Amino acid sequence: MGLTTIKTFDNAPEAHVFRIKLENSGIDSFLFDEEMITIDPMMNVALGGIKLKVNQKDFEKSTRIITEIETSPLTDDNDELLKCPKCKSTELYTGYKSVKGIKGVASIIISFLIMVYPLYVKKLYKCKRCKNEFKN
Repeated sequence: MGLTTIKTFDNAPEAHVFRIKLENSGIDSFLFDEEMITIDPMMNVALGGIKLKVNQKDFEKSTRIITEIETSPLTDDNDELLKCPKCKSTELYTGYKSVKGIKGVASIIISFLIMVYPLYVKKLYKCKRCKNEFKN
């Protein structure tokens, strides 16, 4: 029985959260290319990200669990629902990487010139409905 990729990630902590949730549900899961991408984040594009794989027989059950995790509303430190300040939607992307602003543009230019991973990236929330980017 072969393994099937169920989701890909660009960072190890997020991949481990999903892997642990699947394993707590009785599904064996495995992470591929985690070490390479952790050592050299530039390899993320070349390798296609950190791959979370499950046995083919567990594909449907794991898909339901992943969907449940991704559609659960986000909460803040006080267990209150996070909402977009613009449209009040609870449908948000978390960990959205933004390089808007002077620092972001300068970072892209410098990173390109010296051929390194971007020096400055803001992690924000992004509303799925109105595309507004915001901090909590």
